Amino acid sequence: MDDEDDILLTIRTGLVDNGFYVDAYDKPKLALDNFKPYFYDILLTDIRMPELNGLELYKLIKRRDSRIRVCFITAFVDYYRSITENLNLNLNCFIQNQVQSLT
Repeated sequence: MDDEDDILLTIRTGLVDNGFYVDAYDKPKLALDNFKPYFYDILLTDIRMPELNGLELYKLIKRRDSRIRVCFITAFVDYYRSITENLNLNLNCFIQNQVQSLT
């Protein structure tokens, strides 16, 4: 789950090429509407997205499937740590998206 198409495509392609089944969405509400409880092993999601952020999405999905694991994708590691600590979430999986300027 990522709202940036290039990141979404890269992650999806890498996982599919390595034999994983992937449902990929660029809109959090669409991902939530299409979520199948007890079907997925892990939720990969960006934290900062419009409409519904990744933490909110995770909480809603966790209500539907208590065993789902999550790995957050973010370029803002300090933001991630701050939020997870403030919300008392014991999460230890994140993928740091390295945003690089072309200038």
